[in-house]
Amino acid sequence: MKKQNILFTFVLGLLLSSCNPYSPSSSGLTNSKTTISNNSPMSISQVSTSSVHVHTFDETYIYDGYYHWKVATCEHDEKGNYGLHNYVEGKCADCGYVEASNEYLSFEAIDEKTYGVKGCNKEAVEITIPYFYENKEIVVILDKAFQFYKSLTTIEIPSSVTNIYEYAFCFCTSLTSIVIPSSVTSIGKDAFANSSLDNVYYKGTIEDWCNIQFSDLYSSPMSSALNFYILDQNNLYQEITKIEIPNTITAIGDYQFRSFSKITEIIIPNSVTSIGRSTFEYCTSLTRIVIPSSVTSIRSGAFYGCTNLTNVEIQNGVTSIGGWAFYYCRSLTSIVIPSSVTSIENHTFFGCNSLTSIVIPNSLTSIGKYAFYECRSLTSIIIPSSVRRIDAYAFSGCTNLTNAEIQNGVTSIGSYAFETCTSLTSIVIPSSVTSIEEYAFKACTSLTSIIIPSSVRQIGAYAFSDCDSLTIYCEVKWQTSGWNSNWNPDNRPVVWDYKG
Repeated sequence: MKKQNILFTFVLGLLLSSCNPYSPSSSGLTNSKTTISNNSPMSISQVSTSSVHVHTFDETYIYDGYYHWKVATCEHDEKGNYGLHNYVEGKCADCGYVEASNEYLSFEAIDEKTYGVKGCNKEAVEITIPYFYENKEIVVILDKAFQFYKSLTTIEIPSSVTNIYEYAFCFCTSLTSIVIPSSVTSIGKDAFANSSLDNVYYKGTIEDWCNIQFSDLYSSPMSSALNFYILDQNNLYQEITKIEIPNTITAIGDYQFRSFSKITEIIIPNSVTSIGRSTFEYCTSLTRIVIPSSVTSIRSGAFYGCTNLTNVEIQNGVTSIGGWAFYYCRSLTSIVIPSSVTSIENHTFFGCNSLTSIVIPNSLTSIGKYAFYECRSLTSIIIPSSVRRIDAYAFSGCTNLTNAEIQNGVTSIGSYAFETCTSLTSIVIPSSVTSIEEYAFKACTSLTSIIIPSSVRQIGAYAFSDCDSLTIYCEVKWQTSGWNSNWNPDNRPVVWDYKG
């Protein structure tokens, strides 16, 4: 009885292991017509030898970039010796497969389980980075890995990589195409500075792209590239000209879509609460943007250099518009700043030379330096009583500004604030003003009169220099100690003790 049980176990084991495609031996029994039962002891002579099939395999390995196997030479579609490559110094010890591009690449161990790409043969032209090196995942492209590699034209990064370190592709002046997987979550400083990319192929979605952390202006591959492609539902690359931010995104990060120069439309959902630094900088084909009420902050440089942007709708909710936010948006013709905004920072509308009108709300408390510098089409401006300071160069170079109404509440007018406003003919300074700083009205050549109230305790040097047509009316009887001796360097006519 003991002998029969042993025989039963042996035969059953052979049957259960037959035709296993992942078995190293991949041999077994098939098509057996024998029924084995624990209740039916049998001898080995009862098993028909005609029912035993042993798979046979070619002696040569077949392989791809990850696995190797042997093809069955019998009638079955089986794989023998199937397994991952067993790399030793970049070559599989079992099948002889050499890791892709290893003849060009060098690696550095990150830890016991992972490697990073360290460098490249200077003669490399097209590179596909492998997933593994010596059976360990490649997870990073190390700093300066391909810096100054001027022969490199195309590179494909595997989905094992999560980080691209600083200067990785800096000065790759022949690099025209790159494939980036959705696994990448951060890209370091100047990673693509001075590269010559034309095409970026991204193996992910817009949502995935929104989750990449870019370190600076030149960490994005799009800082130099022209075309951006993502995979569609058919797994084919499609060029992107419209971006719809998914409602799973709450913040659009810094530099996220910088230099997407072919994007004509961007849709921002109500889930977004902030727009990061230089997020849409140099989106030069963008013509219109609606910023929903959910957004509370537009950070510096957000729409910098969007030269074809003509219409901006900022819905009530935004509290701050960062410096340089609409810098050189030279096609922008008008904008309404909502009552939720409390500050316009430095250089916000610098060089918006098509801007003809702007509405500033009573909620605003400060106008930053160069805020409307060289807005040459602006003809009039009302500065509400909520504003306390007009900072340096705020309206400098607004050469068509004819009327500036400063309401009571402003306490200081900064240096060069209205410099070279050559069409400005008159201005009323309210009694709340205590300080007019140097060069504040320099070269206002059409300004014929100005009344300085008795509240003004300080006037800086050259405040009214080169105002060739100006007569100055002062409510005080004579110059006070806080006025610089060169406040009126051209000795323009002054009427003291002016009573109105």
